[in-house]
Amino acid sequence: MRCRCGGEMHQASVDCLDRWGKDGPYVRVTGVPALVCERCGEQEFSEEVVIRLQKLVREGTDGALRFERLPVKGFPEALVRE
Repeated sequence: MRCRCGGEMHQASVDCLDRWGKDGPYVRVTGVPALVCERCGEQEFSEEVVIRLQKLVREGTDGALRFERLPVKGFPEALVRE
């Protein structure tokens, strides 16, 4: 399978970081099956995987394997060059 950039897509396990709701906790899910482009790194997930990820994120910290501290930084809304 080819990515839109022209690179080859390969099956891999990736980590996903997502947040449930505006103020909910961040949840890192490891070992998520995905197709990953060898050229640009684009990740594609099957519908089944997306549904399962959404369920895991909604569960928040319930059933967590471990807890990690995460530094949180805001990305500038606009980069202005003068």
